[in-house]
Amino acid sequence: MKNEFVCKQLAGMLDKKVKLIAFEKYHELFPHWEKATDLYWKSLVSNFYRIVTEEEIEIFPVIRATTSHIDTDRSTEDVQELQLHWVSLSRSENEFSGTFNVISKYVASQYAEGKPFSKSDAQSVEITLKKMGMKVIETPLWVSHALSKSGIKYIPACSPEYVISFLKTFEDENESTCHLGKTNALLSETTISSLMALQSMLRYVIKSHSFKEKVEGLPLCLTNSGLLQIYTRNMPKFCSDMCDVLSGSADQFVNSQILLLVDRKEYYEAGVIKNFEVTDFVSNIAETFDPSVFETGHHLLWNKELGVPLKPGILERIFLFMYRRSLEMVEYCNEAIVNHKLFQANVEKLSNWSLVPSCYGFGSEKKFELVPVCKTNHLFYRGFGNDDLLKVVEKFNIPQLDVLAFSDIGKQIIYPLQKMLPSTDRPVKLLECLLYYKARIQASALNCDEGISVLSFFDDRINHMKKHMNENTLRNMFRNLPLYVSHQREVVSIEGYSDVAVMPYGIPYDGIDVWAQSTRIVLLKDTEKLINLYQFLHLPRKTELEVYTEKIIPNFNHFPRNTWKTHIEYIKNTILKTSFNQAFDTKQCHLVNQLKALSFVRVSGVDKKVNELYDQNNPVFSCMLHDDCFLPHEYQDDSWLDFMEKLGLVMEPSDEMLIDFAHSLEAKINSPINDVTKEQSSALVDCLFSRNWTDTLERIKEIRFIVPFKVDLQRSMIAKQPGNGELLICFSDTVSCEHADYCWSSLSLLSSVPPSMKMLKGLGIHEYPPINRVVQHCQNVTEVFKVELEKEKPRVCSNFVKYQMEKLYAVLHKQYDPKVQQKIQVTPIVFHPEDERMLPVKQIVINLTADEEVRPYLYKLPNCFGPYEDFFHMLGSHKIPMCSDYCLVLEKIKDQFKDGPVPPNKLMCMKKSLENIVKLLDKEREPFGNVKHIFIPDRNNVLISSKDLTVSNNDTIEERLEGKVPIHFFVGFREMEILCVHDPVEPVLRWPENLRPDILTEVVTEQISADNVVHEECMEAQRIESLLRTPQFVEAVLRLVKHQMKINKATFQQNFAHTLMSRLTNIRITKVTGLKTFLTYKGNKVDGTDANASCFIKSEIKKNAEGDEIKEHELYFQINADDELLSTLLDEKHGLLKLIDLCTDGILGKEMYQCLSSSLQLLEQPSNIKRKLDKIPIDAYDLPSTWNVSVFPRPGTYVEEKFHSFLEQSISPFKLHDYMYVALEVEDADDSIDPLYIYAHIVSENRRTQGDSVLRVTYNVNVGRSEGLIIVPLYRLYRFKSKQPEEVNALVVYDIEPIGSVPIDENFRRVRQMLTDAWTMDEKERKRVIRRLLTQWHPDRNRDHREYAQRLFNYIHEVVIKLKHNELIDEVITNDTGRMPPDMSRSPFGSADTAAVYDRGCRLAAGFRDNIQDYNRSTRTGNFVHYKAEEAVVRHVGEAKRWHRQAVQDFKAAESNVFTGAQDQSFNWVCYKCHQASEKALKAAWFAKNANRATRRKHSLTAIAIGLDDGSLHNEVSSLEGITGDYSSMRYPDAVVGRIQIPSEIFDSTKAEKAIEITKRILDLAADFID
Repeated sequence: MKNEFVCKQLAGMLDKKVKLIAFEKYHELFPHWEKATDLYWKSLVSNFYRIVTEEEIEIFPVIRATTSHIDTDRSTEDVQELQLHWVSLSRSENEFSGTFNVISKYVASQYAEGKPFSKSDAQSVEITLKKMGMKVIETPLWVSHALSKSGIKYIPACSPEYVISFLKTFEDENESTCHLGKTNALLSETTISSLMALQSMLRYVIKSHSFKEKVEGLPLCLTNSGLLQIYTRNMPKFCSDMCDVLSGSADQFVNSQILLLVDRKEYYEAGVIKNFEVTDFVSNIAETFDPSVFETGHHLLWNKELGVPLKPGILERIFLFMYRRSLEMVEYCNEAIVNHKLFQANVEKLSNWSLVPSCYGFGSEKKFELVPVCKTNHLFYRGFGNDDLLKVVEKFNIPQLDVLAFSDIGKQIIYPLQKMLPSTDRPVKLLECLLYYKARIQASALNCDEGISVLSFFDDRINHMKKHMNENTLRNMFRNLPLYVSHQREVVSIEGYSDVAVMPYGIPYDGIDVWAQSTRIVLLKDTEKLINLYQFLHLPRKTELEVYTEKIIPNFNHFPRNTWKTHIEYIKNTILKTSFNQAFDTKQCHLVNQLKALSFVRVSGVDKKVNELYDQNNPVFSCMLHDDCFLPHEYQDDSWLDFMEKLGLVMEPSDEMLIDFAHSLEAKINSPINDVTKEQSSALVDCLFSRNWTDTLERIKEIRFIVPFKVDLQRSMIAKQPGNGELLICFSDTVSCEHADYCWSSLSLLSSVPPSMKMLKGLGIHEYPPINRVVQHCQNVTEVFKVELEKEKPRVCSNFVKYQMEKLYAVLHKQYDPKVQQKIQVTPIVFHPEDERMLPVKQIVINLTADEEVRPYLYKLPNCFGPYEDFFHMLGSHKIPMCSDYCLVLEKIKDQFKDGPVPPNKLMCMKKSLENIVKLLDKEREPFGNVKHIFIPDRNNVLISSKDLTVSNNDTIEERLEGKVPIHFFVGFREMEILCVHDPVEPVLRWPENLRPDILTEVVTEQISADNVVHEECMEAQRIESLLRTPQFVEAVLRLVKHQMKINKATFQQNFAHTLMSRLTNIRITKVTGLKTFLTYKGNKVDGTDANASCFIKSEIKKNAEGDEIKEHELYFQINADDELLSTLLDEKHGLLKLIDLCTDGILGKEMYQCLSSSLQLLEQPSNIKRKLDKIPIDAYDLPSTWNVSVFPRPGTYVEEKFHSFLEQSISPFKLHDYMYVALEVEDADDSIDPLYIYAHIVSENRRTQGDSVLRVTYNVNVGRSEGLIIVPLYRLYRFKSKQPEEVNALVVYDIEPIGSVPIDENFRRVRQMLTDAWTMDEKERKRVIRRLLTQWHPDRNRDHREYAQRLFNYIHEVVIKLKHNELIDEVITNDTGRMPPDMSRSPFGSADTAAVYDRGCRLAAGFRDNIQDYNRSTRTGNFVHYKAEEAVVRHVGEAKRWHRQAVQDFKAAESNVFTGAQDQSFNWVCYKCHQASEKALKAAWFAKNANRATRRKHSLTAIAIGLDDGSLHNEVSSLEGITGDYSSMRYPDAVVGRIQIPSEIFDSTKAEKAIEITKRILDLAADFID
């Protein structure tokens, strides 16, 4: 059809005149849908169009215009040629083949704003699109209608949406995409080429309903710089008429010619266009206007006519922009009104920019400036009113706002600008402006009235101004104004002057000018117009009194000296003149105080204050002072004396004077006391006693100016007075001389005392001697008496001593104080007339028989002092003899003979004292009181402290120790012939712990000798040990202890219960040979005391990582009776009963001890223990639910990574005692180089035949699963390294067998055999064995035998390579074997796996070295305790992936069942499989997050999801269970609520599809945990 009709007429068709007719005839050949009369013909039409579109048949004409160049003789011309092309229709929005022309359809619609989309716009868009390469077909639209009726879903049309998609392909280089040209180029250089074409295109694309969503990336953005760019949210353009003002930022603005087209909400909402705000203007202004010119912060000269440096029109547009951005809509009038505060804030953002027009001067002198925004307060707005002020201000020539700089359009700006300027309406700003032009004001030659006129303006507005400015700031500003009128009628500034005063009338002018000039005090003229201002400036109008008080007197020294008396006399006769007996007011009193501080009286050429002078008529002053301390003659007449007294003339001695006089006497203390001193002292004392004083007494009492009283010669010979009575003393701590008999040596004595008791106390004079001074005097004289009485010819007689002591006893008894006992307890205060001795009270007992006396160490109180028995008892003498008295006797004997033996004549005193101690033990509640030592004799009769002696109570032990340990033994009660003692130990056991001697059997203990002890494996011992740790037996022991404590009336505390449980669970029973004991003395072994033993209990106190003490007990035995071992250990003295008794600290009584024996006999029947105790009965006790005998966690718990370094890598069968807790390497789908481990219990070993390889050994293992035991090969089980009590060689204890104990040849053989056996296994298990061997012999794990290990490490690789390649393995081991690593390129392991295994070995070795000490210290607490593993976070990603894979398979099965669910009613199974898939996915997430919290038994999805995330997963799970219900409700009829329907009838396709949808999301969320 195309060839026959069109191609033949091609030339004619391209002629414009015949083109439309030709195309019309061509398209008449297309089948018309409306002309098809029945279904048959309609079907043919439909098939035609379907084939045309689906086969992409090119039958649709497109006319393209191409430009060719023709060279003529004169020039080269561009000729446009039309070409006809045939295209197929586009089949999708993203394909740009042929498209129907629908542009003209949009001409009818009206454009929302501005010029409508016209017919010429449509023609322009069509031409532009064709130039860009869009294939707009010439086919009429009825063909499009026929395509639609034929069922063609997509019919291409160049709609606005299609055009937008086409334009956005401009960057693609395909033939069918948009040929726009380069972006970011001039418009003329693009295919659009003209501004009108761009405007038409913008009017067309805006008609798209999804324009806002699609405008991003549209290449129709023309900037004001003429560049065509794309619309993008990353760099939105400004849409503002300010684009012409800010020419330096033209590329940031939309072109001014398309402003109206893009100023639409669609552009703004899409984020490709944005409003131009004030902050944007501030940010961009520097791009257009030079900051070095405009942003200097200074006034800028402005040639307004030439527009240099700124044109007035530009300036006006800037302020119009600010004005418009400050408009706010007012609701009541529905119009926009300027917000002046906002306008000011917007303008002030241009702070330092000089943009405010101003002018000053007149006529030809008028000048124009641009003022910085921050200095608008430098401009003055004249305003209206206040004409007098304005006339004065005009003299200052202050610049004003240039309102003529704005045209009629900009007149609206003037008022907001004027609101910002200083004016009479803004007095604060006006003040700031005046201060700025202070120099102009000073140069304006104002008169006084003009200055007062300006100040009076502010005087009326002070209160208003204080509301708008800080008062201190405002005050300083006023002081700086040069407008004040001085008393000399000059206009001045008071700035810089220290003070200002308003001068009143009446004050003498003598020296005032000199005074004012010297003090820099300005004297202002007083005026009624400035009352408020003066008060605000703290310059109120003052009286004469106030001026003198506040100004003149503080600066009085600035007057000439010859004018002083004039002003003082004026004050006396005028200011301080009062009526008869009238008192001064407050201000006058203040002036008086000022005059008191003023030195205006000249005496002997020196100016003095009045209060520095004294009344010459006072007798004290007359004898104590010099002539220069009195008033000169000119001031001594009657007219001055009263005035001077008011100013502080001293009339009589004051407190200070009296104290000064006393000090002057005290200064003579080292000089002999003469008559002058006595006279002065007497005068001062008389003056003091004659008046009432306050603080003076307290201050003067310590001054030494008093002559003391002296005692007679006899007393002075016994004890001297303080200072021998020849030095001046003070009142404090003295007493009247009438009390001299019992205090003359300890107190100063006064000849006279004041009559007033108040003064007596005030001066510190004792009414009676203080008891401590009497005690001191007693100590002074008794020491003298003791020494004198011991002489052959004493200077004192017995009667004088007795007289003096009785006087002292009487006073001390009367004034007894408990402190006296401490001071004179050791003083020889007791006079014994019979022996003429002075004794301390401790050597006196009030009632003592002759047999109880131990002279000369212990006496009975003399009968003559019977009246003072109570006094001596209070001092410490016992009424009856006590143990402490005889301990003192022994101490006296010890002091006498030191470390030598006691002579026979004193042995009786020693025996008598010790015998009386024994007799008195039962009579006293606390026999020894405060006794610190008891000295008793050793076997050499040397007195030694009882704490350093040992009482022998076992001759056998003493014999074993003889000559081996230096022990001081007590001589013994029997050896001292103390017949009342029958038990050598019993008396001393009743002595206090700190005084008790050692008991031989207590300080000597029998301990196990570990030198030759060999530990033996004993399954029966381990069985008994495990029985002792069973909860039934532990609970039984706690019941017995609790019951015993109830009998003892003690409280059973929980911390004690935990201690007992800890001790019982740490019990160990060990079979040994070569068990011997030895003796220890105070913890130290005594050599040569070894003896054989059948059982022995070793007790140790250890400290855990937290420093808590833990007591552990271990029972050693060497008994060959495995069948009857339990009963044998029960019968042994140091057997099981003793072991448990030690654990309970021996708390069990006889009855409970028997119950313990019965419980131990039932160890093999633990369930019967409780029944036995219930029958007795014994109080019940339940073990805590959290108590666990083991220090290990539950089987199945994951091992923390920090323990991996402490897993033993050697592969050897487990012994029975190793079964309890081991680590199991878990299966891992990822076959990771870093495997994971779980805790496990070995239950039993499976039977193996003779000669089986060690790799064939398997065990039945409990891993904590409900399905029971699993069978595990040996090479997947690991021992934990045993913890050592102290740090040992890490290399020796790293694995079971010390590395140096086996020859290297033997280890080569073992490795070769094990690898040969491993090669018969599958590849995965084989790799486990190889990896474990490589880890065992890693060089870093064996640093001290690095060469040894390196050879084995290389040998393992060598054997593996040969086994892989079926090569012969040389069994001969030479010195070169393993020296060099083999060629690893032949290894079955890849280089990555080999490196990973080596790196893992390095990490494990480093972890071991860094943490071995901490590991050994962590027993029950610390960083390396196993029981905390259940709380640790361990991720098992391989297991998580395995569960998730199954979850995915379950989900796929659920999806496949959806399509068959309706047929077989199996939607319940779809939901069940969704539930199963979700459950496995959640458990997979737990394995990935923390495998220790992964549960296999829970089925509730919400319960499993708790704790996995912040809630999103839990919400999905809750939604799924809301559909499926419980996991059983989808399978069992009895799980259906109501039990009428069955699960197949409840679940439908809606629930199944919803479950599929939610499950898919759950699987995706779970996968995030794994990733």
